Amino acid sequence: MDYGSPSDVMHPALVAAIFSIASCVDSPTQQPRNAVMQKCPEPRQFLQEAFDILQRGDGSKEPHLIHALEPSITACQVLTILCLQQHGVAEYGQAAILCSVAAAMAVDLRMHRLDESDDPIQLEVKSRLWWNIYILDKMISCDMGKPVLLRAEECDCPYPSTSEADEFELMSTQAEGQNNPGQFKNTSIKLRTISGFHTSITLSMIFERVCREIYGIAARKAIRENQLAGQAKRLELWAALKEWERQMEASPLRLDLSESLTSVPAAITNYVVAWHCSILIHRPFIARWTYNPATPDSPDPLELCLDAAKNICIVLEKYIGRLLGLPCDMVFSVFTAASALLYDSKSSKEPSPETNRLLQLCIHWLSMLGKSWKSAGKRHEMLATTLEASIQSQIYPSGSAQVSNGYSGMEQMPQIANEDWGFLKNLGDANDDFFAFDVQLRGLLDGGYGLNNLNNFNNINSYSG
Repeated sequence: MDYGSPSDVMHPALVAAIFSIASCVDSPTQQPRNAVMQKCPEPRQFLQEAFDILQRGDGSKEPHLIHALEPSITACQVLTILCLQQHGVAEYGQAAILCSVAAAMAVDLRMHRLDESDDPIQLEVKSRLWWNIYILDKMISCDMGKPVLLRAEECDCPYPSTSEADEFELMSTQAEGQNNPGQFKNTSIKLRTISGFHTSITLSMIFERVCREIYGIAARKAIRENQLAGQAKRLELWAALKEWERQMEASPLRLDLSESLTSVPAAITNYVVAWHCSILIHRPFIARWTYNPATPDSPDPLELCLDAAKNICIVLEKYIGRLLGLPCDMVFSVFTAASALLYDSKSSKEPSPETNRLLQLCIHWLSMLGKSWKSAGKRHEMLATTLEASIQSQIYPSGSAQVSNGYSGMEQMPQIANEDWGFLKNLGDANDDFFAFDVQLRGLLDGGYGLNNLNNFNNINSYSG
């Protein structure tokens, strides 16, 4: 809401923007008996409506694009939500443009600066909006290999308050009784939404450094020319990420992998994204790394990438059944984990069955993500039919591999041929070898290969730098 123009009614443009996201979500597969089925408008209709309302300004002007670009809290909120929506439906280019306009508006409105106002509503609105835009900027920069727009060192906006009501909202879940294994009871968990938001902000600051100090154009050149300096930078950023994890483990947001599975969505997402960050930190150094007994503090980057990829899979295997749907900002994290697993499978003389199983799970989750947003106007619409062929018996003829700890539907994992993977086409930077893993995985998916075809996939090249 716009603190500058208080109203009992939400601005129509903001309502349309919110519905542009809500209408992307698939309807439940099972409708109550006698339920009245209503067709929801397409997401692009709500998106267009939000733009049309912004172009009308305060209603007293002729509709014009320039009115939508006038800096205001409402316009900034609408553009930020539409950026989220476009990112969620894999329109990354449009998402980046919307994010850049929202960022420019936010700076023009001085949201990045400490506000001396005594109005707590004004302070909270500005703080939440600014840091959401900051996080979005880092997400898009990592997804697309683009430069970051906003830098933490250029702002002193305080974090949102943890005293607000949404910090204390409860999430209902089921927990296994300690004295009665196998029996579950309903329990409520505090969501800690704003505390989770704080950890997203600090994690995004590490991503900012990774984008600038490893994947920036000047940084890539420096790393290639001076391997020792590059290794030092790798370890420096890895230490920062490990400190972030240490703080998470010491907080109520620590990850719960027990049978109770009490972690809240914000914690699950942030841990997955943090391991994604670990892969991004280490993978450019895989090709030229050699073991040196004199530097035991410089661990094998490939092993660290694989550990992170496996951690992502472990958490999603456990929690996928507890989540209504995977957050759209996990797409690149799962994709990056899959690319690391694919590299290991191709570079190993005897690929591990577990590695192949996890790779297939990642591909399955990517398929789930694509189907969750298939109605959102993406040019390459994901197929709606369930794929029939299963390669489980081909990979594990003895039937020894079982998917446990969650989503039972994965026990028979689908073949990936005939899928449309267009929603992944703009991830990373296809023109730079720092993103070679991603290009290789897209080649595998676009070729319609299942895991039984991995050994025949010959377009895998190691990093040249």
